[in-house]
Amino acid sequence: MDVMLGDCSIREATAPTSVSGVRIVPSLDTLARVESERPPGLDILLAAEFDEDQDVDVGILDAAPRMGLVTVSMLTAATHVAVSMKTSTLDYVGAAELAKPSP
Repeated sequence: MDVMLGDCSIREATAPTSVSGVRIVPSLDTLARVESERPPGLDILLAAEFDEDQDVDVGILDAAPRMGLVTVSMLTAATHVAVSMKTSTLDYVGAAELAKPSP
């Protein structure tokens, strides 16, 4: 959340892991505050942060199960996306909509 609200950089919020080249940025349930405060530029904020931090080999971003501002920011920053989902028809339709190229 601190990165999303501009209180620190992604490098400052990142913690090392035991796997070489993999680091983690922990989040809290207070990410909902980001949705309500809607900081300007949020949709491209993570992409810009990752562009500045060239030491990242693999970044794993975990988003809430809804298409809010935080999720959009994460998808904008991503070069590859894996979507885990339950297996209902509505979920498949939603995933297909996400996979469509933007106009």
